[in-house]
Amino acid sequence: MFIGGYRMRQLRSWGLALTATILVFVAGGMGGLIGLLLMLLGIWPMIVLVDNKIKRAFQLEAERRAH
Repeated sequence: MFIGGYRMRQLRSWGLALTATILVFVAGGMGGLIGLLLMLLGIWPMIVLVDNKIKRAFQLEAERRAH
């Protein structure tokens, strides 16, 4: 999850960032107060990552790094 968040901040590895966000929900599903907190914290990156502008930003960064 940490690596996925780090990659999200760098606009690299959209799939890894999304997978890390999903893992936050899985970990949060284990219950308890910490689980609820994890699920609440996982909502924001999920909303951000599915935004088309953000997906495009990841694509542009990948193209920039390729050149």
